[in-house]
Amino acid sequence: VGSLPDINGAGITYRNRPGSLRGDGYGGGGYRALHNTNSHIQSHNYEPDESEVWRAYVAQLHFSNRGQWWTTGKKRSLKRWILTFAVGVIQAFVAAICNFCSRSLSKYKYEYVYDLLNPFSEGESVADLQLDDDITKNLDDMTTSGTEPPSGGPGISAFWAFCLIQTLFAAISSLFVWIEPVSAGSGIPEIKCFLNGIDLPRIVRVKTLMCKVIGVTFSVAAGLPVGKEGPMVHSGAVVAAGISQGKTKFWGVDTSFSKFSDFRNDREKRDFVACGAAAGVASAFVAPIGGVLFSLEEGASYWSTKLTWRAFFCAMTTVATLFAIKNTDVYWGQADVARLFSFGEFTKISG
Repeated sequence: VGSLPDINGAGITYRNRPGSLRGDGYGGGGYRALHNTNSHIQSHNYEPDESEVWRAYVAQLHFSNRGQWWTTGKKRSLKRWILTFAVGVIQAFVAAICNFCSRSLSKYKYEYVYDLLNPFSEGESVADLQLDDDITKNLDDMTTSGTEPPSGGPGISAFWAFCLIQTLFAAISSLFVWIEPVSAGSGIPEIKCFLNGIDLPRIVRVKTLMCKVIGVTFSVAAGLPVGKEGPMVHSGAVVAAGISQGKTKFWGVDTSFSKFSDFRNDREKRDFVACGAAAGVASAFVAPIGGVLFSLEEGASYWSTKLTWRAFFCAMTTVATLFAIKNTDVYWGQADVARLFSFGEFTKISG
């Protein structure tokens, strides 16, 4: 077989073509197939690579399923729904942890600054520090008598402490973006590209998920003009991709190929990522139908009735898990789940 020209004009043989060096799924091409930054982005291949051995294996399965009710196809469908349920549960825990950590960091930051602005000794309360008429009168007397009140004070130290904490949180967030550059931004454009057939490198890796969640947690705590809604879509997609493939290169975990052989291809991975994106929107806005519509209208270019129900089931599982996490220490049925984004509780129509 002759050599095939690449982008730079150099020839590559058929044996070391990009399609033979792909590491995840089958077909397409890997981002490390060529040591060239200009040609490392490949497209997904939704057609399985067939061979004589594969055809013989499929024929054997059809023969063994003859006359049986619990066939291989039903087993595969059950596994698919179980993995979809696991994606919804794990995404809910990721969203809850991100929300809890960002709120805790913000609470610590404001409490620390408040303590610097309102220093008081033991036994005193905040109510004792409120300005009353006597304190106001004393300040007026100092001004009229020519004595200026002391400059600086707790306000200056509180201001610099606030700036230092903000800068520290932002620096930690930038550090994780430096560790994994694809974790920068909201992640929604990248997931749209992935769902439309573009195999972006490292976009659905566990390392990207960890850097994404930690980075957005510190970014929100730092008061930057960012939100947790877009990153939740990306995190849901990463969780779905990892669960469906049953392996991760970050921790070096790889389950038995026989257990996930039906899902280790680009077609199944794409469908699971669509379900994960719907779960991400549901975890951000507590809107399962909105998550399904987002994946259907804004994300995937391929859709089916079965995938619609799977995405809705995954989003509903995420919302139910969020309610369960919130209601562990209070009575069941509480509406407030400390959602990532909310306009408040509407108790009545009129003001």
